[in-house]
Amino acid sequence: MADLTTSFDSISPSSELLPLLILYQHGGVWFNMDTLFIRDLAPLLDQEWMSQGSCHETKSKRFTGPLMHFSRRSAYLCEMIQQASRVAAVGPSLYSHVYDQCIMNGVKPWTVLPWCYMDPSGCSTGVSRLYSLSELDKSKLLKAFVYHLRPFWKGYFYDPVYDYLTSRQTVY
Repeated sequence: MADLTTSFDSISPSSELLPLLILYQHGGVWFNMDTLFIRDLAPLLDQEWMSQGSCHETKSKRFTGPLMHFSRRSAYLCEMIQQASRVAAVGPSLYSHVYDQCIMNGVKPWTVLPWCYMDPSGCSTGVSRLYSLSELDKSKLLKAFVYHLRPFWKGYFYDPVYDYLTSRQTVY
């Protein structure tokens, strides 16, 4: 497993460690490629955070969201990279492990942004399921920061929410 001196050349592009190493080196926002930005993230960039994947996340299945933001040389990232060789898997289980260690040691962990900031489509709590324009509350949708794209595999097309958002053609 990699440590803080690992060369990027030795890391597989598919490695879950790659986002941590890049963010540690440069800082910024890491996002999944199936993420459609709705609003400017600037109001969220004053602190380090990870997003929830859905309102159904539990302690054992948290940190599955499509976005994370960390500062360059973040102590949290440093700890994650160092712990990567000691835990069974990198990704959500590593993030949970380090988050819990921060709490146990009296260190304030990074912020966890609620699912509704990043992807209200996956839940029915508070926001209707957004796969149908007839059920869509556009004002609620436009308050989210990103939309997590979920293609329908039969015929591979995106849902009506994607069509609505892309028709707005807002460029930041």
